[in-house]
Amino acid sequence: MSPSFRWKLGFVSILLGIKSSSRESESYSNKKIRCGDCFRAMKGASDLFVYDEWLSDVMSKPTYALHNLNDGNLICLPKGDSFIYAKVPTDSVSKLILLQQMGFYIVATNVQFILSNPSLENGIVEARFAELEDCTAVKALAHEAFHYDRFHQDPNISNEVASNIKQEWANNFFSGNRGEWMIVVEDTEGIKGFLQLLNDNHHGLTIDLIAVKNSLKRQGIGRAMIAFASNSCLATPKTIKVGTQIANIASVRMYLYLGFKLTSATYVLHYHS
Repeated sequence: MSPSFRWKLGFVSILLGIKSSSRESESYSNKKIRCGDCFRAMKGASDLFVYDEWLSDVMSKPTYALHNLNDGNLICLPKGDSFIYAKVPTDSVSKLILLQQMGFYIVATNVQFILSNPSLENGIVEARFAELEDCTAVKALAHEAFHYDRFHQDPNISNEVASNIKQEWANNFFSGNRGEWMIVVEDTEGIKGFLQLLNDNHHGLTIDLIAVKNSLKRQGIGRAMIAFASNSCLATPKTIKVGTQIANIASVRMYLYLGFKLTSATYVLHYHS
């Protein structure tokens, strides 16, 4: 099966996953959501709301992740200034409708890929492990390189705040707070791309963040960093996992070209109060 056919088939599968029956939609359109000043209750409801301390600091407002949402949940949302995010599989339309009635809105549709038993050649573009001296250049690249992520796509988050989130995300590697490895590609003019990776239970790699200078895309830099990671981070990685946005067509095509398989898709929703 050609990569282009797999890419089209994956998109068809995602679109099929968002369909629902009129009966299901009618049932959830009549559900009433109790709203009010429940901020204190939220903080204690660890099974539903998880306080995101890092993102709260970067965004300068209380931030929560909504987990374990069931169709029957009646959730009291806060009146105070806060930010909540949630992820819903594309085939869970009832949960999507429930969240939308609460005031959540879709900011991105993420697609997840996996590459099993990776065997990638390094190619002509040379990559290396990042060093502490790369921190400033990597942060600057992270600040300017992202456009399709959920923060930049949210009209209620400024581009500056969204870029700062990505910058601090990359900085987490150098401060020792997130990421097992970082790969970079550079030339005489500086860092051209970076790849931040997580260790997936010592058996695989998870691509946490990847960026290439906007003026240097489609030159094999992303592929070179992924190939270097597959050959250098673990002795024999069994898998490489990655997620990207469905709107980021260039990234989707790259992963399919490298042999990654589409595994799932999720809606990402935000709520501001």
